[in-house]
Parts: sequence; C-alpha cells; structure tokens
Amino acid sequence: MHLDGLKVSAIIAAAIISFLVITPLAWLMFGSFWSKSPGIAGELTAANYVNAYSDPLSYVALFNSLIYAVGATTVAFALGVPLAWAIVRTNTPFRRFFEVAVILPYMIPGILYAVAWVFLLSPKTGLVNIFLMRTLGLGGAPFDIFTMPAMIWVDGLTGVPLVFLLLSAVLRNQDVTLEEAALIAGSNKFELLRRITLPIIRPAILAALMLSLTRYLELFEVPAIIGLPSGIYVTTTLIYRKIESVPPNYGGGTALAVTLLAISITLVYLYRLLTRRAERFTTIVGKSKKASTLDIGRWRYAAFAYCLTIFIVAGILPLLMLTLGSVLPYWGILSFESLPEALSKASFKHFDLAFSLTIVRRGLVNSFFLAVVGATVAMILVSFVGYITTRATFRGRGVLEALSFTPFSVPGLVMGVGILWAYVTLPIGIIGTVWVLMLAYITRFMPYGLRAVTTNIVQIHRELEEASRVAGASWLKTFRHIMTPMLRPGIVAGWIFLSIIFLREVSTSILLYQSGSEVLAVAAYSLFNDNKWEAVSALGVVMTGITLLLNVVARKLAGSTAVAV
Repeated sequence: MHLDGLKVSAIIAAAIISFLVITPLAWLMFGSFWSKSPGIAGELTAANYVNAYSDPLSYVALFNSLIYAVGATTVAFALGVPLAWAIVRTNTPFRRFFEVAVILPYMIPGILYAVAWVFLLSPKTGLVNIFLMRTLGLGGAPFDIFTMPAMIWVDGLTGVPLVFLLLSAVLRNQDVTLEEAALIAGSNKFELLRRITLPIIRPAILAALMLSLTRYLELFEVPAIIGLPSGIYVTTTLIYRKIESVPPNYGGGTALAVTLLAISITLVYLYRLLTRRAERFTTIVGKSKKASTLDIGRWRYAAFAYCLTIFIVAGILPLLMLTLGSVLPYWGILSFESLPEALSKASFKHFDLAFSLTIVRRGLVNSFFLAVVGATVAMILVSFVGYITTRATFRGRGVLEALSFTPFSVPGLVMGVGILWAYVTLPIGIIGTVWVLMLAYITRFMPYGLRAVTTNIVQIHRELEEASRVAGASWLKTFRHIMTPMLRPGIVAGWIFLSIIFLREVSTSILLYQSGSEVLAVAAYSLFNDNKWEAVSALGVVMTGITLLLNVVARKLAGSTAVAV
C-alpha cells in the first residue's frame, strides 16, 4: 500500500513537473517555426530562422555575447580564485569576516548593481570620473561605463562571489598530504599553490568555468542597463528588442531564443561531464587529512589588502552609490557641488517619491506575493519531488529528477519566451497576470529549492521511515510526521533563498508582465529608462536591505556559508 501510494504521488508529481517544464520548451520550438504571433492562425515555416540569421545584427549580438561571457568569466576567475585561496587556505587576517562579506555583490539585485556602476562611471555624472577630473585637472572623463569592457568589468565583479562559493568547498576539503610532502621536499608556499593545489582543483575550476559561461550568456540586466543605451547588443537584449518592437517580431526573437537555449544546454552538459570526471582527481579518502591553514608570513597582509579591496570595490562602492543617489537632491548635483555640500542638502524625499509611484507600489505587492506564495508553492512541490527521487526505488524516478533540473540549463529570457508562447496560446487566461509570473518563477528556479531539500534528505537515515511504515503509516503520513520536522531547517532555508530570487528576478519577468503585474525589478528598470534615477536608488536601497536580511536569516537556518542564490 505504501509503495502504491508513493507511485501515485510520483505520477502526479511527474505530470506537474512535465507540464511546467516541457510545455514552454515545446511551445518555444513550435513558435520558432510559426509564421504568426502567438495565438494567431498561421503555418509552419523556417522563415523565422532565415530572417533572424539574414540580419547581420544577429551575428554581431552572438559575437558580443561570447566576448561578454568569456570576458566576464575571465574577470570573475582572475579575482575569485586567489580570493578563495586566500580566505580558505591561508592565515589572512579577518578571513572569517571576508568569507561572509565577499557575497555582498550577489546580494544587490543585478539591475540595481548595474545602475550603481552607471552612477560611478557615467561620463557626465559618474562619481569616479568627477573625482579624477577635479583631482587631476583632466579635460574629459577617463572612464565610460557604456562600453563592452565596462559591461565585462561590472558583471565580472558579480561573478566573484559565485567563483568563491564554488571553489571554497573544494579547497576546504582538500587532502593536504601531497602539500606536506612538497613542503618537506623544499617547495615554498607559492610553488605549492602552482604545482599542487591548482592542478588538484583544476576539474572544479573547469566545471565552474562552464557554469559561469552559461550564467553570463543568459544575463539580461547589465547588457540592458549599460549596453542598450550605447547600441551594444548581446543575444538576450536583441531577443528582448525584437519581441518588444512595434510590431513585435516574435518569430525572429524566438528563433534566437532557441539558438541561445542550444548553447546553454551544451555548456551545462559540459559542466556535468566535468563534475563527473572530477572523481579521477579525488584526494579525500578514508585516511585523508583535511586542509589546514597555510602560514604565508608577511604576505598575509598583502592578502588582507587584496580581500579588502575586492570587498570595497565590488560591494561597498555600488551600495554606497545607491545610498547617495537615494538621499541627494538630484544625482547630477555632484557635477556642480562638492560631496560635503551636496550631503548637507540630503533628505529622504526620494523614498517618498518612489513609493508614491503606482508602478512601485504594484511591484512591491506583486513581488512580495510571489516571494511568499510562489516560494511556498515551489517548496511544497520540490519537497515531494525531492523525497520521491531520493527515497523511491521504482524505475522512472531518474526521469523525474532530470526533468526537475532541466530548467537549470534554460536562460531566464528564453524561459520567458517559451512561457509567453505557451500561455498566450493555451486557453488558461493567465497571461499578463501575476499568476503566469508565479508559474514562470517556480518552473525556472525549482532546481534551487530541490537542491536545498535533497541535500537534507540524504543526511536522514531510513530507519525512522521504516519504523513508521512497520507501524502501519502511509508514506504520506510518514513524510508529514517524520520527514517534514527533520527537513524543516532545509525547507525554510530553501524557501528564503527562493524568496530572495523571486524578489530580484527580471529576465524571466521582462516579457511576461503587463500593466498591473509589474514586479520590483521591472519597476526599477522602467524607472531607469524614464531617467528617474533618484527613485531607482531609493528602491534599490530597500530591495538590497530586504535581500540582505533574508540572506542572513537563511544562513542562520542553513548553518552554512554557502549562498544558494
């Protein structure tokens, strides 16, 4: 009876997951060959691909995407790898503080992080440019944020926390037997790093590279805020422009979305292949000795300075810019007055202005609804799926697990295009409402919640469940009374992580919202396009504060330094 009930639940869960995942992807493929807009009668044709790739801008955008992804990944790894080594493996002063502090750039919503760097490096009003021109007597701004190198720099900084989190666990669990042998043989600390540590963690670095490239290919925020004003297109922003043009070019945008999906799936496949092959480099066995802290002597002060610089440049400066923009009378005032003079006129009027705007108030209500209700529904779903895929023994559970993790390889904007086609065409009537955003968020981010749950389930011994079943309890009763209380910390932490993501998400939302269903990130993008920079700053301070607070709570509950968002 227990097995039958579990099988029925697995079938129901598989049906739900299949509908959420397969439906938008199938409609995405269909839409790329459809001659008309979603919901309009037409015919199958390859003209969308012909038209998309007869446009030279498509190749320019694809080339820019590759340059952007490779460049940002290079910046993230050039800064993140030494940062992870310094914090995890050396006696750098205050390394415990930096272990938490380096995630700050990831806590600032991406669209607001880009806005903050516009405030820093804008040719006319950027604070860094103003300071350098006044200090050095320069006749023009030395930096221009609206360039490809600037885009690479800004998003490279947002990738540093991800690189740190991906590599820190590997470095922390590394067996030091080989390192100790090298030290006995006369190697110094930096030869140790080059000849022992880096070769051992090479598979982890390569896997993180694939994951980073996938992430940068799908990003929309920085290319939209920094690239579009200067006419720099990547594939995501070109898809957005084609679909949002008048009249909309759904066919061309969808054809490009399929191409981006194919590239992302390839990179994710390589990532999984590399993580499987990493077992060949295993150094932790039954009698392994965990990694110890290396004494790097006077170099520890240089390491401290490096960590502090990354923390200030990547985290503090952008947050400071949002804060200044939210309290100064207007942003351009720094072009005419000194910072102390401008600060003497500071006020909180922009917060009142921002939250008096209809789009912000609606965005606040919708975002909190999605963060609370959407994250709750997602965690209920993935809790059942996680239990089935880790505890069930019948055939087919691997298919359910694979389906659940499929959205991990689907870029947010691509998922948005697929959902747009699906729910415009299907007679459900939710397109343009907050409900379609909820389905989109749950579909796109269920792998994050599933990972939080399954990590906890595998740590729970089966004997408690077996005792419950021997006593005659069904699997559902066992799950509710035995598993759920033990999984509560992981479920709550996963819920908070999903809430953070739902609060800051823009790439999936940008094609699906209509008037009345705006979310906070979309509201911020709209305000930026309307040149209401002060209101954007005020909104950014509030959103970042909420995100940081939720992250602190989640870290306490999860009992880990890792951040799932």
